[in-house]
Amino acid sequence: METLKPEKIITTISNLKTGEEYKTEEEWKTKGVPEAEIRRDVKVIMPSLDLFPKTK
Repeated sequence: METLKPEKIITTISNLKTGEEYKTEEEWKTKGVPEAEIRRDVKVIMPSLDLFPKTK
C-alpha cells in the first residue's frame, strides 16, 4: 500500500488577544508574548486522489 505524503503544510501563528500574526516561533517569544495567548492553525494540503481510476 502506498503512503500518501502531504503536498504542503502551512502553519499560521497568531495572538489570540490582538490577532497579530507571527512568521516564526522565535518572533513571538522575543516579544515576550505568553504561550497561553498563542494560537497555531495548521493546514495540511494533500495531493488529489484518483477516486475513479481507469480500468482496462
